[in-house]
Amino acid sequence: MKALLRESLASVKAQRSPCPDFHQQQTVGSPVAVKFACLFSTAMPCSSDANLGHRIISKLRAKEYDVTDRAGPVGKDLTSEEREFVEILQRTVVDAGAKDPQFPWTDMNIYRYGALDVIPRVMYSSALEQKIQVPTIHVWGQNDFEYMIQMAQLSRSLCDQSVSKTVVHSGLHDMPKKQSEIKAVLREINWALARA
Repeated sequence: MKALLRESLASVKAQRSPCPDFHQQQTVGSPVAVKFACLFSTAMPCSSDANLGHRIISKLRAKEYDVTDRAGPVGKDLTSEEREFVEILQRTVVDAGAKDPQFPWTDMNIYRYGALDVIPRVMYSSALEQKIQVPTIHVWGQNDFEYMIQMAQLSRSLCDQSVSKTVVHSGLHDMPKKQSEIKAVLREINWALARA
């Protein structure tokens, strides 16, 4: 199984873009193009920076830790940093993979056996040097799947609270439909524009 997984991951790696940070290379030294963000039903926040979480992921791989295993106590033989990372994965992508067969991120063995440079780098606030300082509005449905709400909340936690607003509407994983909820989003967009 390990050999098959390694071969599959090597194939994926070979198909990857030769220049994953093209945008960064083109914009170094340029003024920030984004003045504000409005994020609807945010999925899992990931980084293209292969160094993000490298130490934690390397340690979990060395232990061949199964991030999907909830049978034993989470955190057994884990540091607090490793436990935090595993808990984030379990309440988001592990739950999504278990409950939604169409969720694209279902092979969680990548965190045990995958090549380090192809493992998705989940962004979470304690892994970042600084929170996002761009005015940001986060919008999600209160009746969305719990794992999607967890992903949206994780995305919101990446942003500085002083420049971040949240609108929770009565729907599912979609745009707000009620006039009052649409107006609430527009109000927050105006708030962000005033600070942009």
